[in-house]
Amino acid sequence: MATRDTVYTLVVRLSGTTTGFNASFALVRAVRGMLEKDGVSATFTGQVGQNGIYEFSGMMGARLGLGVTSVSTTPAGGGAVIRLLKPDGTLLVDCSNFYVPGNCDVPVLPMTGTYSLTVNPSGTVTATVGLLLSTSLGDVLTVDGPAHTFSTARVGQDGFYTFSANANSNLTLLITGNNFGSNTLVRILRPDGTQLTSQTTGSATGYTVDFTPPTTGTYGITVDPYQASIGQMTLQLVEEASGSAGTVDGVETTVVLNAGQNGRYTFSGTMGARLGLGVTSVSTTPAGGSAVIKLLKPDGTLLVDCSNFYVPGNCDVPVLPMTGTYSLTVNPSGTVTATVGLLLSTSLGDVLTVDGPAHTFSTARVGQDGFYTFSANANSNLTLLITGNSFGSNTLVRILRPDGAQLTSQTTGSATGYTVDFTPPTTGTYGITVDPYQASIGQMTLQLVEEASGSAGTVDGVEKTVVLNAGQNGRYTFSGTMGARLGLGVTSVSTTPAGGSAVIKLLKPDGTLLVDCSNFYVPGNCDVPVLPMTGTYSLTVNPSGTVTATVGLLLSTSLGDVLTVDGPAHTFSTARVGQDGFYTFSANANSNLTLLITGNSFGSNTLVRILRPDGAQLTSQTTGSATGYTVNFTPPTTGTYGITVDPYQASIGQLSLGIKTAGAPSAPAQADVRK
Repeated sequence: MATRDTVYTLVVRLSGTTTGFNASFALVRAVRGMLEKDGVSATFTGQVGQNGIYEFSGMMGARLGLGVTSVSTTPAGGGAVIRLLKPDGTLLVDCSNFYVPGNCDVPVLPMTGTYSLTVNPSGTVTATVGLLLSTSLGDVLTVDGPAHTFSTARVGQDGFYTFSANANSNLTLLITGNNFGSNTLVRILRPDGTQLTSQTTGSATGYTVDFTPPTTGTYGITVDPYQASIGQMTLQLVEEASGSAGTVDGVETTVVLNAGQNGRYTFSGTMGARLGLGVTSVSTTPAGGSAVIKLLKPDGTLLVDCSNFYVPGNCDVPVLPMTGTYSLTVNPSGTVTATVGLLLSTSLGDVLTVDGPAHTFSTARVGQDGFYTFSANANSNLTLLITGNSFGSNTLVRILRPDGAQLTSQTTGSATGYTVDFTPPTTGTYGITVDPYQASIGQMTLQLVEEASGSAGTVDGVEKTVVLNAGQNGRYTFSGTMGARLGLGVTSVSTTPAGGSAVIKLLKPDGTLLVDCSNFYVPGNCDVPVLPMTGTYSLTVNPSGTVTATVGLLLSTSLGDVLTVDGPAHTFSTARVGQDGFYTFSANANSNLTLLITGNSFGSNTLVRILRPDGAQLTSQTTGSATGYTVNFTPPTTGTYGITVDPYQASIGQLSLGIKTAGAPSAPAQADVRK
């Protein structure tokens, strides 16, 4: 644009020694025209290299929208840069480069005068561009007043609405009836014009924007359709409902919230109190909506986000951290109307005593939970017995350390009885919480029992019979010597009700596991490894579920002797359940030997193993009901080998063992003595 009348000079400088240069130059005037606010579209049509300048009169403070209704170029694919200049010729806004129809966000006009819109097509294209200038639509909204509809058929026309608001009020902008395609930007402006919050709409018809005005004053709402979109949407401001959440342990409070409306309901709470919150009902119109419920402390900060409720349920409320007025906020999803029932209850509880009476947690109030305390000594072995459960499923029972952290937990199903075994790590006061699932009501009984303890009897002594009450475990000790070989017999197992079982484990003197003897429903035995150290060993007996159990235990030294190749046979004979045998023999590498098993009176499945000098198995034979078996084997190295005899379950009986070289005659058997 020429800045004044004078003579201008066009200078062409060629680089280097260029010759034969040819160029054509042409000066074209900019196309000039006027834009009429809220009138018809003006169309810029330019020649090659020609720009356009369109003027309009503007008033300071006016809000306008500029639509670019069409863009076409020859050749295709070109664009046009559009800028808006103030009356003093300086830039007000660079509207960017338009390849397709769209709009330009025009700031509030800063002065009164003649504004200029420049259209600069790209390169040497010829261009046709449609321009449409519109006054922003708007009105004054009132909080909790009627809705206002922004509707435009003019590309680029936007909206500006104002409303008065008080500081720290909790408001919602409800956007409904949206039929703009996508990406309409709705912004809420502070009194100084800066953005407080915003919402970009998609293709959905309804949205809510929750916000809290930081100061008292006049706020603004702008509506900016995307590109060349036209359509409509309705705007409405609503303030959150407020009231009482009811009294703790009182009746349910039912809150009704209109479309887009949130709620805030208060109650008095005391520091240290334990409460449960039940959401007794949730219904929305249209159906399928939900409500987010949060609990705020008296200082307004979040205590707990109770989550999103589509159906009745409950909220796990932490111990109240201070005395004062607490607030429950209820925020329905989208633009639904909602009815929600709230019920506050004091947690039920009592003090339990280890091996003391049972306590029943029973509630008919949705959301009410339980909290029980008990004193426990460090490293005691306890069981929480849960019986009489009538809750449907998923009730969470947690055991808490003295500092409130979880030690262990049990989620119940539909079964009536459960046991939770645990060992308190320190001496102190522990807690038990009971948290019913969702809107469940019902009852369950809690009892703490300490494991029974005593002697497992003496090795090779008489059977030890242990009797365990419902939910009770047992721990029974005996003295063992490093290197000893023992057998453990489980001589009897009976439970009330019938069909239960007992898991038996053997612990080393340092408390670590030596062997898990498995789960016994019937009498049987446990294969005990060679004892790795001298000291006091423990047998733990853990009955299944909540049965009472009677279990017989019998400890025996393994029978055995030294066999000689081609020497006499030895008879393993036992009338003690669980007693096994261990025999040794010397053998040369690569000799061809046979283990001869005769006189077998065990019913079935006695396992006879031949062990290498390092204790690993070389081969084995499981006997059936036959009286005799042969096991051919070749020792891979010279050394002392072992033979173990392990009767099946609670079997007693005898069998004879002899070792011979291939082709040698059998020797007569001799009875073994207890080692």
